[in-house]
Amino acid sequence: MKKILLTTALFLVAFGISQGKETIKSLTIKESKNQEVMKTINVKKEIIINAPAEEIFPLVCPVREYDWIPDWKCKIIYCPNGKNEEGVVFKQNMSSPFIMNKGGGKTTWTTLLFDTANYKVHFKWDNSISTSIYKMELFPIDETHTKCVLDLNYNIINNKGMKSLNENTEYKIGFMIEGLGNMLKYYCENKEMIDLKNSERKAEFVSNLSTREKLVFLHNKIHMKLMHDRDRKSYLKHGVISDKSLRLN
Repeated sequence: MKKILLTTALFLVAFGISQGKETIKSLTIKESKNQEVMKTINVKKEIIINAPAEEIFPLVCPVREYDWIPDWKCKIIYCPNGKNEEGVVFKQNMSSPFIMNKGGGKTTWTTLLFDTANYKVHFKWDNSISTSIYKMELFPIDETHTKCVLDLNYNIINNKGMKSLNENTEYKIGFMIEGLGNMLKYYCENKEMIDLKNSERKAEFVSNLSTREKLVFLHNKIHMKLMHDRDRKSYLKHGVISDKSLRLN
C-alpha cells in the first residue's frame, strides 16, 4: 500500500498547495421530463495573485500551460494561432481521476469565450459521463494585484456518471480546481513552475483516498507517462507548437 501511495503521489504533483477562498456547493438533483436524474456540483475558488491581469490572462491557454502545470499533456485539436481564442479545442486526460473517477478518460475542452478586454475565459468540458462549464475571470485590484475567480459547474449527464459518484467526488473536484489556481499563482509570482513533490497538502489528499481511488490515480499516471504529446515536445524545444495543431485535424 505504501508503494502505491508513494507512486500515486508523484502524479499528484500537479495539484498544489492550499491558498485562497473556496466554495463548494452540495450536490443538487434535477429531474427532467424524461425522469433522468442529473447531479450538479458547483465549485468556486478565489485567489489573489501578485501580478497584473494582462500578464496572467495569456497563460490560460492549452499551449502556455506547458509552462506552469507540471507534467501537462494534451491533444490540441484546433488552435489556429498557437494561442487561446474562441473556438480552440483540445483533449486532456489529467483530470480523469478527479471528474470521471477512472484512469485514462478523455475530456474535450472547447473555448466558448476569450474576452481579452475584460479578462474572462470560459470553457466547456465534455466527456462520456459529464458536461461542465469552467470559468476563469480576472479582476484587477491595482497595477500589480489581481483577483482570480475560478468557477466550475459540473454536471453528471447519465447513469454511468451517477454510478461513478462517491463520497469523495466533491472533495476531489474542489482539490483539482484549487490546485490549478495555486499553480497559476506560483508561476505568476515566481516566474517558474511549482515543484510540489513534498507538498503536505498533496500527501493529505492521498491519505483521504480509498484504495481503489489510489489505483485509479496510479493508472492515470501511467497513462499520462505513455501519452505522446507532439506539441509538448515542440513547445519545450522551440517555443511553438507543431504545425499540425495550427489547423483542424
